[in-house]
Amino acid sequence: MTARFFRDLRDQREHRRLLNWDTQEAVEPSTTTDPLLGIYGASGLRDSGGTSATGVATSFHCTNKRAVSEKLVIQLRNCNGAAITTQEFTLGSYRTFTMSTHATAAFSEDSILSAGRIINQRFAKIWSTTPNVFCSAMVIDAAAAAPIGVSLHLARSNAPAGIEE
Repeated sequence: MTARFFRDLRDQREHRRLLNWDTQEAVEPSTTTDPLLGIYGASGLRDSGGTSATGVATSFHCTNKRAVSEKLVIQLRNCNGAAITTQEFTLGSYRTFTMSTHATAAFSEDSILSAGRIINQRFAKIWSTTPNVFCSAMVIDAAAAAPIGVSLHLARSNAPAGIEE
């Protein structure tokens, strides 16, 4: 029991607040009591700025591996560091949530992140209220019915204990 207490205490200390990258001030989640943890970063985002199911888009898939709903925040940044968009979602228990920079033929997106906006070699940061959310990302041909493209490397932060990605 003592070991669990110290592990829980350590886990609480390791929770990171979402930072406003412009001011470096902490921003609290708006609808949850748990703080947000930075869980992934990805570079190489691309979007041709095309309409639905045309050109090139970046798609993200995130799965909540917990029995309770969790918050997920994704932020896309421009090459100069300016935020393009920041969006917050609630992921239900054991749910996979799909987000793309614009609609694709390959996926049924739950959210469109930046329709009509050209994105070249940009960066994404993903936060969650738990480290038990797992994500993948890819740049794909938005017109293809099957995903054809390139997987993006996601740099993991705050991995669950005992998990290596």
